[in-house]
Amino acid sequence: MRQSMSLDLSDLMEEFTFDHVESSPVSLGSHVALIDPKEAKKIARQKRARMRKALKDLAEKENIPKWQQAIANWIEQHRGEKISLLQLQQALGMPLVEVWLGLLHSPTPQQWEGTGEFYREARDVWISQ
Repeated sequence: MRQSMSLDLSDLMEEFTFDHVESSPVSLGSHVALIDPKEAKKIARQKRARMRKALKDLAEKENIPKWQQAIANWIEQHRGEKISLLQLQQALGMPLVEVWLGLLHSPTPQQWEGTGEFYREARDVWISQ
C-alpha cells in the first residue's frame, strides 16, 4: 500500500524582494550581440584552430626521444654505476616524470631494483646497466 503526504509551507515563507540590493555596473569584458550564422561558424572555426594549435604545442613539449637520449648519455658516462631514480633525476636536472617516462620508453633495457613503493619512494628505486 502506498501513501503520499503533502505539506503546505507557503504560510512560513517570506516574500523576497530586491529592495535592499544596489545595482552596480559590472564589466566582465564580454558582450552579447546578434551575429550572422556564417560569422558564428567562422568564429567557431577560429576557436577550434587555436585549440588544435594549443594542443599541438603541448604535445611537442613532451619530447620522449630527447629524454631518452639525455638518460642514455648520463648512463654511458657513468657506466657500471648504480644510481637511484631520484639521484638520476637530480643529476639530469629533469622533472621526475620525464626521467621515468624516458626510462620506460628506452630501447635500452635497464636493471631495476626497488625496496619501497615506487610512487612514494623514488630514492629507493635503483637503476644500473
